[in-house]
Amino acid sequence: AGNELQAAGYFGPVGIDAMWYRDANGKLACRPLQDINARWTMGRLALGWRRRFHNASLGY
Repeated sequence: AGNELQAAGYFGPVGIDAMWYRDANGKLACRPLQDINARWTMGRLALGWRRRFHNASLGY
């Protein structure tokens, strides 16, 4: 996916979603590429905020 984005001229943040699910037979399966989002993920933002702000400044 990353190579195709680069070939199309995209540069910047990318989030790739995956999911676990049960198939029609009830077997656990993984879909490793569910969505591609051309933006920062909330998890990435949360890591940045954690590094930037001290726990005492978060209000709890």
